[in-house]
Amino acid sequence: MGYQGYTPAIQEIFDLYFSKKPEYRHYSGYVMVRFVLTCKDEAGMFRTEAFDDSFREIDCPETLRNDLIAIVKKLKGWKHAVYEQNDFDIYMCLTFKMSKAKILQILPLL
Repeated sequence: MGYQGYTPAIQEIFDLYFSKKPEYRHYSGYVMVRFVLTCKDEAGMFRTEAFDDSFREIDCPETLRNDLIAIVKKLKGWKHAVYEQNDFDIYMCLTFKMSKAKILQILPLL
């Protein structure tokens, strides 16, 4: 379960596709992208939440949320959960620690 190549592989994709836009160039905080990973290794049902450094919910530009989701959809190395030879759908979560629209860290560190 997880991502093939772990966090460094995810970071490479974000380095390639993520770019700051004027709408969110001042955003700092955390953006959490939650989604379902099916037993066929397909991601869907995306949701986002945004938090400040104290983990209080804050406003986040919709364009930033949509851009992060669009890039997460490009990730094709997901591996679903297998337990006792049974395949399962699972919830996944990537949290982006950001400062002035720059991604400082992607959590969890896989």
